[in-house]
Amino acid sequence: MKNYKLSVVVPVFNTEEFLDECILSVVNQDYANWEMLLVDDGSSDKSLEICKKYEQQYPGKIFAFGTSNKGVSHARNVALEKMTGDYVVFLDSDDYIKYNTFFSDINKTVNQKEYDCLVGSFTSISTCKDIPILQDKIILEDMINNKTQEEVLDYFYRLRLVFTLWRFVVKASVIKDNNLMLVEGIIHEDEEWCVRMLLECKTFKKLQQPHYVYRKRPHSIMTQNEFEHFHYYLVVCDLLLDIAKKQTEKFKKLFAQRCAYKCAGQVYYSLRDMSEFKPQIKEIPPQIKVYLCSSGTGKSMLAKTNSDYIDMDLIKTKCHYMLDANLDAEDIDKIKGDYSIAKNPDYPNNYFQEIEKYLKTDKKLLFVPGGIEQKYFIENNIDYCLIFPEKNCFEEYRRRLLERGNKAEFAEGVAKSLETFFEENNADEHAKCKIILKKYQFLSDVLI
Repeated sequence: MKNYKLSVVVPVFNTEEFLDECILSVVNQDYANWEMLLVDDGSSDKSLEICKKYEQQYPGKIFAFGTSNKGVSHARNVALEKMTGDYVVFLDSDDYIKYNTFFSDINKTVNQKEYDCLVGSFTSISTCKDIPILQDKIILEDMINNKTQEEVLDYFYRLRLVFTLWRFVVKASVIKDNNLMLVEGIIHEDEEWCVRMLLECKTFKKLQQPHYVYRKRPHSIMTQNEFEHFHYYLVVCDLLLDIAKKQTEKFKKLFAQRCAYKCAGQVYYSLRDMSEFKPQIKEIPPQIKVYLCSSGTGKSMLAKTNSDYIDMDLIKTKCHYMLDANLDAEDIDKIKGDYSIAKNPDYPNNYFQEIEKYLKTDKKLLFVPGGIEQKYFIENNIDYCLIFPEKNCFEEYRRRLLERGNKAEFAEGVAKSLETFFEENNADEHAKCKIILKKYQFLSDVLI
């Protein structure tokens, strides 16, 4: 059996609290042929010092580099340029690898066949109760293994798979031969890079175990400034549309377009629902703590942007399904994507207990209307209110536009609502947003 060399790419920025756990999850692997490239992006804490310590302890295995705060994409690019391995493993410095057999599992898999891309899964933890964890999709092996590139890309889109670098283990030659460097100076760069990478991969294999532990925490890039997220989603949208234009194969062009639409749709629905929910909530008597929201997108976005609100769908998911449990390969094989098989036998009692616990706090609880909750509220004399978008005819409006075929009119309305949001949030410095908006005729395809 050949021992393939694995290059572990780790961008580092002010994560001294978690860095040891991250590095040791690599050091403690039961497979020896690896290198770890730690690129510190101008940290103000002791992160670089920690990286240098491990470089001295593991010479020839761990390499520490320093850059001057040029962003996570630049840090990753530095590592990608210096890597010498056969396959690339991506790891963020506040996360860690769950199993010490992960590298040996990779080696066994690529010894069967030198796949271009190995597809993994993750579990999520949170350092703060007000920051919800991210639930991964359950990816079916049968939909990836022995499938064509077109079939895999179509499955990823229909599954609405979260595109993050650290989900994938990528053949180094695919990255080098296609110059797959990350776009610097933006966030959500994963969405754009993963699309480019997947378009270059011909063979795929699903890794069995959820190997990656993703840590959500305050002050990380992904939990700050919601407007920045909206802005860069639009930038990524634009980049993906440019990628689509360059594709000569129809299925590749469609995949890139769909990914662009997904970004745009997320921005639009989030802004629409937030703008219509917030005024209504202000008019509700403060003693009412339970809100049933008609839109899951608006509800979750409201909770993300204001710590006074709790998205109870996340609590329900955690209580209803055993998704936060440590599932091994045998468990996942049994579930096969059917969440109902993974039901928690203690549900709904533990769910109601969680509701009672949160009712005792000063938080506002956000639900999507559901019979089990409303029955519970009525039986326990808990006041609640329904919140709907200001125009309940939105779906009817969308249907009529589709019948009339007037997609351009609808897209123009979307563009105007986005532009209004930018102006109200003093977004003049983000001039590129307004440039991108002029290209948003395609939004009609997202929404209709």
